[in-house]
Amino acid sequence: MTNNTFEQEVNHINLFLEAMSQIGNIFAGIKQQESHNKEIRICVTGLLDQRILADITKAIEETYTSQDSVLLDLSGTTGLTDFTISGVDCASVKELILPASIERINNRFSFRRFPNLKSLSVVPENESFKAVDGVLYTKNMSTLIACFSKENSFTVPEGVTRICKYAFTSNSINELSLPEY
Repeated sequence: MTNNTFEQEVNHINLFLEAMSQIGNIFAGIKQQESHNKEIRICVTGLLDQRILADITKAIEETYTSQDSVLLDLSGTTGLTDFTISGVDCASVKELILPASIERINNRFSFRRFPNLKSLSVVPENESFKAVDGVLYTKNMSTLIACFSKENSFTVPEGVTRICKYAFTSNSINELSLPEY
């Protein structure tokens, strides 16, 4: 391992430890509040990677209940290119804002971890994805990735040529209309 690589790894570890310390302090203060049915906005900023995101979602789940309404705002983060959540369900997260850095999404696992998600947004600067009315598409809207509609019916917009396998696992849709081609 070169000195430069070693220094980069040490810097990454120090950033991670600093972030975890800040997260721990935030959640320690929040956990002292006993009442539920709260509306909470958690804004995460700065460098974010999969490990830190996993720790944040775990801390949210340990701190809040499904009666709480958490908005998890990742729009101010950088560095996270893959959005994959595994291991912990975040029943309290009702709204999610994805950052510009996201390039890949594992919708099979990630969105199942948010069983009560009602709203999904993507910052306009994201070059890979966009969300329209709680539905996640590729930026050019040719692929429907995930639908969080709580309506009974949904019409797939014209131009969508592909629907991902797990796109409709997190909703109550019982009628789906497809465009004619």
